[in-house]
Amino acid sequence: MRTPVLHSPRAILVLILLVGLHVPAHADTTSENTPPQKTPVVGVDLDFPGGALGDLADLLRKDATGTCRLNLIVDPQFRKLTVPAIHVRNAGAYALSEALDRMLRPQGAAVEALGPGGSGDPVFVLVPVQANEIQESTRAFRSYAIAELLDRYTPEQIAGALRTAWELDPANDPTALLIKFHPETRLLFVAGPDGASVSRPGVRIRRSSSVTKMADEVISNLLRQVNLPKAAGPEAPAVGAQQ
Repeated sequence: MRTPVLHSPRAILVLILLVGLHVPAHADTTSENTPPQKTPVVGVDLDFPGGALGDLADLLRKDATGTCRLNLIVDPQFRKLTVPAIHVRNAGAYALSEALDRMLRPQGAAVEALGPGGSGDPVFVLVPVQANEIQESTRAFRSYAIAELLDRYTPEQIAGALRTAWELDPANDPTALLIKFHPETRLLFVAGPDGASVSRPGVRIRRSSSVTKMADEVISNLLRQVNLPKAAGPEAPAVGAQQ
């Protein structure tokens, strides 16, 4: 059977259209209008039974897939600090670092973020608390004339009352309160932090009480006790008085 030969342009055009209907279209899967997919922010899942900070840092460094969970730089001097049990799910890096900061501050270490942020995961480092707070820690001083109190209390008893009041707040450092008595003038000198604190971007954390407010209140209460009028009782009859 002879194959018909198409000589007219119209027949050729019809043939091209028929062939085009059977050719699968390969659509371009990339579109300039499609926005790039962002990498989802994955929180930290952590189950730590409690123990040394160094063990926690090692656990945070790599997870089961080898991915870093939290960039925490721990100096060898801090690796033996103790951390309680931590069980969190999908925790943000900054929230977890803030929780660690509050756990470690009583032990003399603070967690700080390095750099202003930007691309990439944040990096956190441990620093001594004193170096972190020294710029905002102010000292206060008071002197009290306690001659009126010495008729009832000794200087040691007055100093003991001041120290007891100061140590009621767990945030106060017992060694930061200084008390000196000058016998010749009967003046009591008190010095210590005046509401020392540490600042962070968007948050301010109180670190200690005001020594001046504490001392003023204690001394005022002691003076009030000394000046209380004595309770009046029945007068005893004079010796030899007539009944």
